[in-house]
Amino acid sequence: MEFVRVLFPTSRKVRIDGTLNGTTNKTLQVNAGTHRFTLDGVSNYSPPSILRAVTGTTNLFPLTLQFVPLVGTATIVPETAVLEAPAPQAPAPAATAPGGAARRRAQAKKKVKKAKTAKKARPAAKKKSAKKVSAKKVSAKKKSAKKSTKKSAKKSAAKSKKKGRK
Repeated sequence: MEFVRVLFPTSRKVRIDGTLNGTTNKTLQVNAGTHRFTLDGVSNYSPPSILRAVTGTTNLFPLTLQFVPLVGTATIVPETAVLEAPAPQAPAPAATAPGGAARRRAQAKKKVKKAKTAKKARPAAKKKSAKKVSAKKVSAKKKSAKKSTKKSAKKSAAKSKKKGRK
């Protein structure tokens, strides 16, 4: 057994393959296969009929078909008519809902975006340039050490000259 729900703003009798089979806005039972659905009474709705294959339905998730009233036609709604709330729809297919591969792709895009913004926020100095700076400091210290040794050598030479004069 398969399940179909035919929607229309007012309660109308539903014909399946020409035979009356219940009313609109309620779940109807049909055999599996292709069926033609129409509404009984005045043809003030669109489309005139719906031809649909009915398979893989359940009472909780029936196939939903909708007829729409034509514009400019009067629809009489009895005061006692109460429409049943529509049945919950089946979950959206994986292609439209982010899940599985789609979710992973979205997360990967976020990671790439974060990485790009992190690169922009980094300071301009790189590790190599830091090494160069420290190398320059070392060479500057060596130069100053050489200068100080030259100065001390000059002083000692000057002292020895003074001693030699005395």
